[in-house]
Amino acid sequence: MEFYEAKRLEPQNGEMDSVAQLDILIGMKHILGNEIGKLTAIIMLLKSFIWDPIFNRPVWKPELFDLPNDEVKEVYQKKFEDLTPFICLFTRLKKKYNKDKVQIIMAKLSVPASVPYLGKTFKAKPNITDIDEFRQDMTNYLGNGIGFEWTEKVSLDKQEVVYRFTRCAYIEILQAYGMDYAASMVCYCDHIIFDNNTPELYFSRNHCKGVGDSYCDHHYKIRKLIDDENNDKRYGDTEKAPYDAIKIIKDWEKNYKDNNGKFKW
Repeated sequence: MEFYEAKRLEPQNGEMDSVAQLDILIGMKHILGNEIGKLTAIIMLLKSFIWDPIFNRPVWKPELFDLPNDEVKEVYQKKFEDLTPFICLFTRLKKKYNKDKVQIIMAKLSVPASVPYLGKTFKAKPNITDIDEFRQDMTNYLGNGIGFEWTEKVSLDKQEVVYRFTRCAYIEILQAYGMDYAASMVCYCDHIIFDNNTPELYFSRNHCKGVGDSYCDHHYKIRKLIDDENNDKRYGDTEKAPYDAIKIIKDWEKNYKDNNGKFKW
């Protein structure tokens, strides 16, 4: 199939919402409680989300990033502020537990932090016939796009689109502040969402910035044409993960699907 580089659609909203919302804390409390005990988890979350952002705030380090202008710098700083409670939690966990355990915990915590957020945007459209219908959803999600760099290639029959993301502010910030496993799992949450919330589409990815690749390649096809491709090839982006990412993805995919698009903690 031949592809052409498509002109971006116009977003119907200005920018992405903040990720640091209170509704994610319930899921984080349950996951963290299973890892370190319920009482310790509650105390850590309260300190990380309320106390530390005021009194132990991590330093914003723009010098860690290649920021071409003040507008991009401002967006990255805002994303950093969104992620500040997670950085604070990571810092606290590192003081009590070994490095590998903390990395895995932060990866697991990325699921309730990411999936409900993504789920607000991407919904089922069972009668989709033109991939531009999905492209508009993606454009609305990305908003004005500052903090991201990407291209879109659309198949001539308008049944497929491939996004190539070369910059992602959230992933770059997580990596710069040491949360490598969390960075990759934030990317892998795409599998949970697209495999469940957009059943009309087949989503696959072979490269992932979250594990150090220079780009992410998101490939979406209208599913009714490619049922024979519905297999584990779509998880090619997990091959470089330094932990069992497939197990985490599939456990949460099942949880999400079995509970009608909501997690059961």
